[in-house]
Formats: sequence, C-alpha cells, structure tokens
Amino acid sequence: MKTRKTFLLVLGILVLAVVVVVAGIGARFAFQTQPILPQDKTYLLHLEDVSYDEGPGFYLWPLGPDETYETREFVSITPEKEQEILDILSRYEKHLSWEKAGWIPLQKLAPMFYLKHCAIEIPSWVEAQVVLYNTDPGERAWFNIVLGDGRAQQRLDYTFQPPFYTIENEEQLYAELAEVLGLKDLLAERRTEG
Repeated sequence: MKTRKTFLLVLGILVLAVVVVVAGIGARFAFQTQPILPQDKTYLLHLEDVSYDEGPGFYLWPLGPDETYETREFVSITPEKEQEILDILSRYEKHLSWEKAGWIPLQKLAPMFYLKHCAIEIPSWVEAQVVLYNTDPGERAWFNIVLGDGRAQQRLDYTFQPPFYTIENEEQLYAELAEVLGLKDLLAERRTEG
C-alpha cells in the first residue's frame, strides 16, 4: 500500500514536471517577437472581390472616439500609398502582451462568450484606423492598426477588442504611418471644418 502511494506521488511529480517544462517551452515561443504582417500571407487595405469595396484607404477619427461610429470617415488613398503602408508594417514586429494573454484561450475556444464579456475599448486617443484584410483565397481574416497620440496598437478582427500584442517601437511606427497618411494635416483640416 505504501509502495503504491509512493509510486503515485512520484508519478504525479513527474507529470507536473513535464507540464511545467512544456508550458515553459510554449510560453517561450508564444512570447517571441513576430512580424506584424505574417510573411506567409498577403494583406491589403481593401477587399478586391466584394461589391462594397471602396478601394484602398483608412478610417479617420477627427473627433476622437465615437461609439456610434458616425464621426468616423473613410479616406481613400492611392495604391502606391497602400503599398508604402504595407512596406512600413512589414518592417515592424510585435510580441504577445502579458496583460492580455489570458484572453487568448477564451477567444479561440469560445469566441461568442469572449465577444460578449470582453469589453470593446475604443481608445480615447484614437486618430486613425488602418484595417488590413487577408487576401488569401478561402481565408477571410483581418485586423486593425489603431493610431493616435504617438501610439500604434494592433486590434483584433474588425473590432476594438483589447490588443493581445504590443508593437515594438510603436512611436516610430506611428510617426512613419502618420507621415504617409498625412494625418496631421487631415486632422487639422477636418477639425476646423467641424
């Protein structure tokens, strides 16, 4: 009887040790930096194969956050500017955020529960929103890069769900994208009109 308890205790310790090692290896890979734009996928700032496609562009939030989305406006850009934005994004990396990592299993395993219980967070500093669409056939996936006040964050899907990733050098990314988009001038123009 005592031998069996000892065996079970040793077995339990070994299983726990294996779980800790596997979790540690998984965490190491999960928290490594990775490109903002996956290299095995192709993204655009518009959808080519749908009837409501407005062409390449981004959303401007001249009055800041608006939960009705009524003050948000679409700004068209040229295909050359679209490519320039994609080139900029391809040079930046992100890493999993410790703060939000706990939501990932829930979002993957129970997406409806996640959407219902994880509050949408339109940041108070939002100025622009660049939506990237995956163009790979049969796979529709997208995400936002939300810009404002020197910050750049990747948000999930087409929503303002909290970011799982932290973009490295986000201030520099903001500066580059703001320049290409002409963000300062657009915001000044729209704010004086309103």
